[in-house]
Amino acid sequence: MILTKRWIEIAIKAILIGFIILSSAELILAQQAVNLTNGSIIKGVVVPTEDSSKVKVQTSDGSQWVFSAADVASIKEWEIEEVQREWTSKKSGFYNVSDLGMLFGNDGVYTNVAISAQTVSGYRFNQHWSAGIGLGLESFSVPLAPIFLEGRYHLLDRRFSPFVAIQGGYGVPLENYMGPDGKRINKGGVMLNPMIGIKHQVLKNVGLVLSAGYRHQQSISTQYYWWFSEGDTGQIRTQYNRLVFRVGLIFS
Repeated sequence: MILTKRWIEIAIKAILIGFIILSSAELILAQQAVNLTNGSIIKGVVVPTEDSSKVKVQTSDGSQWVFSAADVASIKEWEIEEVQREWTSKKSGFYNVSDLGMLFGNDGVYTNVAISAQTVSGYRFNQHWSAGIGLGLESFSVPLAPIFLEGRYHLLDRRFSPFVAIQGGYGVPLENYMGPDGKRINKGGVMLNPMIGIKHQVLKNVGLVLSAGYRHQQSISTQYYWWFSEGDTGQIRTQYNRLVFRVGLIFS
């Protein structure tokens, strides 16, 4: 299915909105730790003031604190250290990756663009290996809902890490009806999707995931031909080979 310009614009806007939301979360986390001489620590954003003898700190709830510069022992960035420690301390557990993507391919005449949305839930065995089961929705010439297994390997135990993954399963047709012989005209087919990407942890339990890969999907459709009073059938086997780019969130 060649998507209309309107649907392509909607997909692009959705991806941009995701980037804006995650960028906002990153700004919220980009705070400093203000260490006071009495041992207290205030975490927030240091706001510039005209009075150099004062230090103003705005916390995440919007409150503003003003301290004498003499009462401040030190100011340091805490975001990377804190988020990294929280991430690496969790070696295993359940996770979910939900993303939105675009499939690009060429049938020899036209360039086809399709929307792909999917969610994967699974288990992280250690800081590198994880596996899960996923469900998707894709707008090929016959809309398909792929059901698949996924294996994922993160190269680094860091809040920013490249990863490789592979998905394999079966695409179930969502558009179907009975033919004259009482059989469904559309059948799904095998799907395979190797990919590479990056994961960037922006909150303790939420991260941004960007990926690119090669998408292979098969489907079978039955065609009916009528010759006078007799009919005949034939099967059309379609193989979709697409480049796919995805942006999404990982929850752990």
